[in-house]
Amino acid sequence: MAIARIEGRQDDQLQLPTRSGDIQTVFADACSRVLAMTLPLTVDYRLLQTGSAQLTLIADCELWMLEHCREALNALFIRQDIAVGQLIWSLELQTVPVSFTAKRRRIVRQWGRE
Repeated sequence: MAIARIEGRQDDQLQLPTRSGDIQTVFADACSRVLAMTLPLTVDYRLLQTGSAQLTLIADCELWMLEHCREALNALFIRQDIAVGQLIWSLELQTVPVSFTAKRRRIVRQWGRE
């Protein structure tokens, strides 16, 4: 039996298209591990899902680092049968907006909430 959701963390999971046309849940923990292994320890980030296949990665670092993160995340997604060829990425080089109510290193699904 697969986990359908983790209470209180629904916004911290991605819902991405699979190669067969279904929707696959990708939990934030797996994405966070990939980002922790590819970004410098001092860099804060936000990974946002803004559409069914639209992802935005925001961090205050060099472009090649974000590109490396995108490739590492795509490798994770391929292992989970995600149709990475359909993903539309936006890489933004900027400081993560500071909010005292949210973590600075965060994965957020802004699209398709229940």
